[in-house]
Amino acid sequence: DSIMWALKHTMRTISELGLEILQIMLRKFQTCDPQAAQTFYQIYYLETMQHIFAVVAECSHTSGSYR
Repeated sequence: DSIMWALKHTMRTISELGLEILQIMLRKFQTCDPQAAQTFYQIYYLETMQHIFAVVAECSHTSGSYR
């Protein structure tokens, strides 16, 4: 929930930090136990994508230098 809060934050630095943390976390799931990764994605993938798309579609967020 903290990462999703950060993604939606109106301060650009906090939003970018939340995105970077999410990216690190998702990369770690690529190298962990496949069953653990599968369980994570089954539970959180759609919710995570919904939050990301909400930020992209939100007019109050400005574009940044996301990698």
